[in-house]
Amino acid sequence: MSPRAPRVTRSSGSLVAYRAGTDGPWPGEALDCFVDAYTSAYGALDSPRFRRGLARQLAVDPRIDRYWELVAELVTEPGRRAEPTPGTAHDWLLSALAAQTGTPPPTSG
Repeated sequence: MSPRAPRVTRSSGSLVAYRAGTDGPWPGEALDCFVDAYTSAYGALDSPRFRRGLARQLAVDPRIDRYWELVAELVTEPGRRAEPTPGTAHDWLLSALAAQTGTPPPTSG
């Protein structure tokens, strides 16, 4: 059975801080919502083991990163700071997951 596509539906102060550029990724409500989307998709329970496996799985598939970099370039006015995209928010959450689980962070390909 294939997992359903995960969706993070709740907002959080964590992502607001990310958008404002005030802080780096950290564990918290936004990360918990992110992981909850995957546990729901996989029919699994949240646990440190699940989070480590998820971090490893997501870190090895960075193909979409370049797409979101280009989107950010297209939607940002010249000379302005790049606007966050869903892809950059995903990277922020994945970095928080990697930090929490002690897994190597994803590398851009």
